[in-house]
Amino acid sequence: MNDLMNCYYNSDMTSIPQEPSSGTVDALKVISGRVSVHGIGFSEQILNPPNLSYPYYGRPFILCGSTDMTDIYYKLHPVHSVNGFGLSFVIHPTGGNGILFPDGVFLAKSLYAPQGSGVPVQDYARAIAIFYTGGANT
Repeated sequence: MNDLMNCYYNSDMTSIPQEPSSGTVDALKVISGRVSVHGIGFSEQILNPPNLSYPYYGRPFILCGSTDMTDIYYKLHPVHSVNGFGLSFVIHPTGGNGILFPDGVFLAKSLYAPQGSGVPVQDYARAIAIFYTGGANT
């Protein structure tokens, strides 16, 4: 039997909490139940980006199995390499049969830029979509 692919979509980036420097994150539970995540998509936009070298790295997103920061299953970030104005939708496949989240998917933003804690964190993502089977949107 084949499952239909489901999609969680959010275009309100302010509703996704940021992880603290330590401890638990008040992550947003976006999908409940036993879930297999097959891909994550981003809509990215940069208006007059800062004078950085290519590519521009946006704030990473974290997919957790709970609110515990030691329970991170997947961490990824939007990468945008267009100067000036750009708008794109990029899908990051997780490969194989996806990543299994036994008790739902929790979503948060990383405190740090991918280059490390000394780099300013930029929110370039305008929307996020999580493609999955099983579970249900909360």
